[in-house]
Amino acid sequence: MVNSHIRKKKGVRRGRVILILVIVLVLISALVLGGVALWNNFVKPPEIPTQTVPEGMTRPDSVEEGIYNILVVGRDRVGLNTDTILLVSLNTEDDKVNVLSIPRDTYVKGAERKIKKINGAYGRTGKANVDNLLEEIEIVTGIRPDNYVIVDLDGFVELIDAIGGVEVDVPQKMNYDDDAQNLHIHLEKGLQTLNGEDAMGFVRFRHDYAEGDMGRVKAQQIFLKALADKMMSPSQLGNVDKYVNFVQNNLDTELTAGEMLWFGTQLLEMNPATDVQMFILPGEGMMYEKYSYFLVEKEEALEMLNDYFNPYDQKITDIGVIDINSVKKAA
Repeated sequence: MVNSHIRKKKGVRRGRVILILVIVLVLISALVLGGVALWNNFVKPPEIPTQTVPEGMTRPDSVEEGIYNILVVGRDRVGLNTDTILLVSLNTEDDKVNVLSIPRDTYVKGAERKIKKINGAYGRTGKANVDNLLEEIEIVTGIRPDNYVIVDLDGFVELIDAIGGVEVDVPQKMNYDDDAQNLHIHLEKGLQTLNGEDAMGFVRFRHDYAEGDMGRVKAQQIFLKALADKMMSPSQLGNVDKYVNFVQNNLDTELTAGEMLWFGTQLLEMNPATDVQMFILPGEGMMYEKYSYFLVEKEEALEMLNDYFNPYDQKITDIGVIDINSVKKAA
């Protein structure tokens, strides 16, 4: 079971994330097909974009060598909602990967819309715009991601079906219908193999959790670990072509294939059991300004961000969130 907030003093959850596995599998297949010529001419590290500090922010602008922060997003079928938001930090100097789950209901201080949930950033102008989401990720974390990977959920369904489903211990009965999104979730509690549609329902279900949006984030991390175990099993060695097809057809990113392959070479040097850690932004859900939000525990978040995600040569000293402890004191 995944803890709601991985505090430094309580230890951290180690896990593996689908992006890492896909990149490694693409690397293997590309090397088989392209050989040394591909390696020498194609596989290169990405350039870290020039960091410009937005007006009103106080974060450093000098980036340490060898640290890459990639935003990984799961996009729903409507196309304007980001149901899964992960900040993946790869430190090639220390051979470590840290993955931060950001709850979709996280309150964004100063967001330019009535409902200030980070889930609304991607489509806040009425059309998809990843720059808007990158901007608000920076507000909430103090970190500007170097690049992004957006995963289409229809492709996710196809991938799960292609590998024969994923075995998951569903923590509770799940029933929900939304005709507008063609989303129908009907799962019984207990250990079972989920097909593509059921798997999508499992990671998107957010109703009846005692912890609200935090329960959803926990479920997503449980599923990612189960998926990683399945993809790394010997039975999946014959499915490399399916993983490559998934990458080609279902990822929206500015990373080149060569840059993703370079990331794969770095990841191959790591031990997933000890070098990959998963975190959840600290905080909890509550009613605020007449809406249900996830409010962040600001001091704990700053400590975690500086310890595990900060790519700059100075500490991050402020983030654009409403501190839940301050709200509780004022109540």
